[in-house]
Amino acid sequence: MKLFFFSFFFILPCINFFLFFGFSFFLFWLYLNFFYFFFNNFFFFLLLFFNSQVFFDFNIFFCH
Repeated sequence: MKLFFFSFFFILPCINFFLFFGFSFFLFWLYLNFFYFFFNNFFFFLLLFFNSQVFFDFNIFFCH
């Protein structure tokens, strides 16, 4: 019973955290690599950085 409550209150929130936040950072890393190697332009980096910030805030406020 203790193990059940431990897994419910500790492990599941950690999994939830890594699913949403880790997926956001992984998508940002993929997009950053794509735009850097294929376009090699600082404008695309700025555009994608602000776009990823909006996506990250969307995960914080709407997926929790």
